[in-house]
Amino acid sequence: MRLPSIALALTTIGATFSPVMANMPDSAAGSFKVEALCTISNAYATCHPQINGDRLIINFPSELVVLDKDEVKSIDLYDSRRREFIRFFKKTGDIDFAISFLEGKETRTGFIRFKNNRSARKFYNRLVEYNPALFKSSINIEVY
Repeated sequence: MRLPSIALALTTIGATFSPVMANMPDSAAGSFKVEALCTISNAYATCHPQINGDRLIINFPSELVVLDKDEVKSIDLYDSRRREFIRFFKKTGDIDFAISFLEGKETRTGFIRFKNNRSARKFYNRLVEYNPALFKSSINIEVY
């Protein structure tokens, strides 16, 4: 009986039917990329949002989104950091970016969450350079 060849065929077939997640190359010339957690539907997963010239590129867990400046409607920041007595009043928490964009006639919103304030500050500064009209006032993100 040829069990090894049947097992090989089944693993090959199984590999071709595995779900494909949105992914992109590690780096592109002239782009800025950080690591974060992203979602556009219901589950957060690791992603690497990039700003490359006039394009914002986000590899959400379920899809790759490439946005020009005119497609981004708004960017809202949600800061859940707070000072904790136990940690000698150091701030703890997350910073979320809610990016609303046009897809056809529909407005969609994706979320990018940073645990590292240094990455959040760098991403915020690059977003301000990318399109300053999206922000009404500047925000100071402390690095601690």
